[in-house]
Amino acid sequence: MRRPRDHRRTKRPILRRRRLSIGPERLESRIVLDGQTGVAAEISVESTNSAADTHADAATRIATFESDESLRQYLLDSAVARYRDQFGQPATWWAYPMYYSERVAAVADAGISLDSANLSYQGTNIQVAGVDEGDLVKTDGEFLYIANADKISIIDARSTDDLKIAAELDNADWISDLFVSGDRLTVISTHYGLTPQLGLAIDVWSPIASEPNTLVRVYDIADRTSPALVSETSLDGSVVTTRRIDDRVYLVLNDYLNFPQPNVLCDGEVAPPPARISLWSDYWPAPAEPTGKGCVYESEADYVSRVGGSISDLALPRFDVKDAAGDVIVEGSLLDATDLYQPLADEVWNLTSIVTFDVGQSVPQPETAVATFTTATSTVYMSADNVYLIDAQYLSDGASTAIQKFNLDSETGGVTLVATGSVPGTTINQFAVDEYAGYLRVATSEGWGEERSNNLFVLGQDGEALTTAGSITDIAPGESIFAVRFMGEEAYLVTFRFVDPLFTIDLSEPTDPVVVGELKIPGFSNYLHPVGEGLLVGLGRDGETFASDPQVSLFDVVNPSDPQRIDQVVLSGMGTSWSEAFSNHRAVSYFAESGILVFPMQTYGPWVELDGQFQNRMENEFWVLQVEPGADDPLRLLGSIQHDSRPMRAIRIGDVLLTVSEDLVRANRLTDPTVLIDELHYGRIAQDDFYTLPRGVEQLTLSVLANDAIPSDATIVSVDQPASRAQVTIAADGKSLTYSRPLFSNDMFADTFTYTIESGGRTSTATVTIYLQPEPTPDENQPYNDRFRVEPGSTKNRLEVLANDFPGVEFVQAPQVTEVSTPDAGGTVAVSDDGQAVVYTPAEDFVGTETFTYTVDGGASATVVVVVGRPSPVIGVDVKVVDANGLPVNDVKTGDEIWVEVHVEDLRNSPEGVFAAYVNLQYDPERATPSGRIEYGSEFANARRGSETQTGRFDSVGASADFTATQGKQLLFRMPFTAATSGELRFDVTPVEDSPASEMLVFGVNSAIDPEAVRVTSAPLDIRNGFHNRDRRTDTDGDGEVSAIDALMVINELNRTGSRRLRGVAVRMAEAESSVSPMVDVNNDEFVSPIDALLIINELNARAAAAGESGGESTVTAASGLAMSLKSSSLSSTLATHGDLRRASPSVVVDEVSPSVAWVASDQLGGVGASDGEAERFALSGANGMDWHAAADEFFAGLESLTD
Repeated sequence: MRRPRDHRRTKRPILRRRRLSIGPERLESRIVLDGQTGVAAEISVESTNSAADTHADAATRIATFESDESLRQYLLDSAVARYRDQFGQPATWWAYPMYYSERVAAVADAGISLDSANLSYQGTNIQVAGVDEGDLVKTDGEFLYIANADKISIIDARSTDDLKIAAELDNADWISDLFVSGDRLTVISTHYGLTPQLGLAIDVWSPIASEPNTLVRVYDIADRTSPALVSETSLDGSVVTTRRIDDRVYLVLNDYLNFPQPNVLCDGEVAPPPARISLWSDYWPAPAEPTGKGCVYESEADYVSRVGGSISDLALPRFDVKDAAGDVIVEGSLLDATDLYQPLADEVWNLTSIVTFDVGQSVPQPETAVATFTTATSTVYMSADNVYLIDAQYLSDGASTAIQKFNLDSETGGVTLVATGSVPGTTINQFAVDEYAGYLRVATSEGWGEERSNNLFVLGQDGEALTTAGSITDIAPGESIFAVRFMGEEAYLVTFRFVDPLFTIDLSEPTDPVVVGELKIPGFSNYLHPVGEGLLVGLGRDGETFASDPQVSLFDVVNPSDPQRIDQVVLSGMGTSWSEAFSNHRAVSYFAESGILVFPMQTYGPWVELDGQFQNRMENEFWVLQVEPGADDPLRLLGSIQHDSRPMRAIRIGDVLLTVSEDLVRANRLTDPTVLIDELHYGRIAQDDFYTLPRGVEQLTLSVLANDAIPSDATIVSVDQPASRAQVTIAADGKSLTYSRPLFSNDMFADTFTYTIESGGRTSTATVTIYLQPEPTPDENQPYNDRFRVEPGSTKNRLEVLANDFPGVEFVQAPQVTEVSTPDAGGTVAVSDDGQAVVYTPAEDFVGTETFTYTVDGGASATVVVVVGRPSPVIGVDVKVVDANGLPVNDVKTGDEIWVEVHVEDLRNSPEGVFAAYVNLQYDPERATPSGRIEYGSEFANARRGSETQTGRFDSVGASADFTATQGKQLLFRMPFTAATSGELRFDVTPVEDSPASEMLVFGVNSAIDPEAVRVTSAPLDIRNGFHNRDRRTDTDGDGEVSAIDALMVINELNRTGSRRLRGVAVRMAEAESSVSPMVDVNNDEFVSPIDALLIINELNARAAAAGESGGESTVTAASGLAMSLKSSSLSSTLATHGDLRRASPSVVVDEVSPSVAWVASDQLGGVGASDGEAERFALSGANGMDWHAAADEFFAGLESLTD
């Protein structure tokens, strides 16, 4: 380091237990785990170094820069290499500032340890004992320390039945991590400098964040009611992760090397930079218009001369330290030449620094700092002795993970790079890395799609190289790692594609790791947590999609060769929920001494209409489960704890469970969460509100408390009136506001004001934003602007320019157009004979946009835009309808949930991406009912808006993107609907016109896109009464006849997807090109299963019996009905692609086989057996009264006759 220069839920979740069923996974002729033979042989095990690039020459490569001069020369050479293509070249564009999104949050890590050896309390779920991890909630057993956005609250929890706010600290920056060490509180936050707002006609865009700085504030909290700032350190870069060992805090930071950009010279002089960042004129400006030879970038020689001497100070991260008074006491470069390791690859321009603080010092400040070149480290593993930087690298020949190992000096705080290596593939998160007995174990995934595979490497240190001691490659081909857990000499991997395999791996011999067990179950786990000897809990979902219900599984891994799921809790009906625990282990709490597992969950609640707006209250809660090995129900749900805002963390102090959300702390009995001991509202009570004042509405009642985390006594006590002079009044009961439209609302886009509420002596203020839809102007002196489209070569087009003018005005004499201006593109225009329109003719061969103005009597004028021809499409808008699982559908059942997705795409030859898009969406309200919820695409995070202005229409739905161009289709927004009545449904989307705040914009163009250049594609949706032929249930193809083909329709569907519930799922044949889906739900139970096929076969049997047929090939029994249908070559070729039936010859005829054997065949084809309750339904379905349970006795007797 360079030396310085001096309870709302009413529907309870269902607990589902493990169920055994006969399915094809028990019949397939493939290698499976049986506890005797081990695992499939296709998993390869290696113990050579060939499996990984181990940097064999690392011994000659690990070195810091020798001197300041060598570092300066390297940085200068790198800067010249970066800008070499610009030097001396024409400068068409301003060298706009480099803005980029820096991921600040650390990737989710594993954790089983406590953040303190004191078992009277338990806080953060950490990975390595003795290595604390920064989090948003901390405890010392007596107080809680909570970081919420830019505020810190210290809660006195010494008496958990009387929680109190001890102190509050305003931080001014976004807090990412807290640490508590004795009487020191360390607060780590990220600060972004802001550029001016974009210079649009209406300044509605958010300021742009510039490069991040990390702030480390250390407080003396000897008096918890009066924390005192000790020091504040600012460092360039963003936080990757933080750790603490005793009083020493470690920060890992990413910082991009920002080399100075070349100057732009116009007419030989340096052009001044824009005074204000304006979206279209400065950020992507038009070409410069110099008076002489034009603008060019400076030459390489001039650049080197200008920046060469100072490039180290300009490019490398800096820091400063302020004392308690705010005076800078230390500042300078964070790194000396000998602190920076030379790069191991070319053109790597990101620095990852490891900075240490001794927060126990009188004035804490950076103690040591080292840095290395990376592609931007995202994962860090730290033990008591070492820290590993995990750096994903994506190259043309595939992805790999570079690993750098640093040794920690506990005496001095020094950090030293000691070894490097790399392995194929990338890690999912910190779970995938673990140090044990001198070895580093790493789990990776590599490849894409069917070629994706997974690996586990055991690395040892050989000099300055991390070499492969042993490895397992090609685990679960075609699947991806979802969770990893290393536990001593064992590892557990969860991979997923359609089912969830849990692999158990023996690592007792580092040179010969072995997969010893595998368990395949539906669903997947995102997180694994040990809960006792030989027991694991898995948190994830129970289906094949991320919209499946959340589940908690309890695995018995005492016998690694035979892992079992011994219990399961499924939170049914919560497919729209999400838990931070799925991606962040710190959100999971397991209190081993009592066997209590707690994790947060957020679920979309019902949408309600308030003040003409659809509003959604998210249901926030913590789920509490009891883990009790040996009990009849070893995993059981104890209940949930409700909160009004985002749930954050669960803490234990003694026998009290403290759950913390963004605004509330609740104390409940640990082993009985239904018992509330106390609660405390500590956070911001009032939340910001957004409304739309529709056209024609003069007053709006604002239920601003509806989204606030409020105690019952909260009331609105004051309002700061808006600058627009609109009137805002407080209701008599203090629970709502009334907003009256301002006089000049047509000149505004949005109006804002603040209100303050009071509760329990505390006040909280929030901002209300109201988007104003313009009122029609009943002013006979002011016409509206117009837009028309005509065909090229057309003549004397009558344009009714007055049609949209003067709405609601009654005239004694109609207004007249008195004159027109000359069109700007060579066309001609004249006033019509009746004075009510204009007549326009475009110039010969002209295609494009032409503009002119017209004037009415009284002297007022308006502008007319005429689009001649259709411009080439610039933006594509693709409207898709998908089911709840995200799969495209073209037909659904009434009552099903569907999602309308609107995607946008830049269609130019050189696409840079869509920056902003706003559309109107119309639909038939008799066919579909909206939920009112709008979910925006992740790329479109700014200026989001849109509302249902009238039944069947959503107006101005859209958003703008960040300053990162994306090619290809981008999800703009998605909305859920419920199919209401049968018939054809279309979702018509049109771009918004005549709204400066809702323009269609693309990167690189300095004006809004003409709506005529927006291409919209959509497809109709067929809503049917069900997947059941109401005219004749067994006629699945709707051709008026019942035959074996109808049964095969069901079987084909079972081949493709297996037995499943049909609600929300469109059924399509896999091979048949048909516009109409087969009506495969024969018994209309909203479930497709082998029973549906058997009902058809039984009808064929009964019909044959009634005709007196018997014996030979003419006998139509359950099995022979299938066999006869196989005689058709087209059908047999279709069916031959499915499962084990490919072994059945088309000429096989099996007579006199009962329906139970046909069920076995259809189960073999379908992939999944009948669901719970299907037995009872079958017995009542008219299947000759067959005893379902007796059918199982015929299973093995009849199976060979169909498959041999």
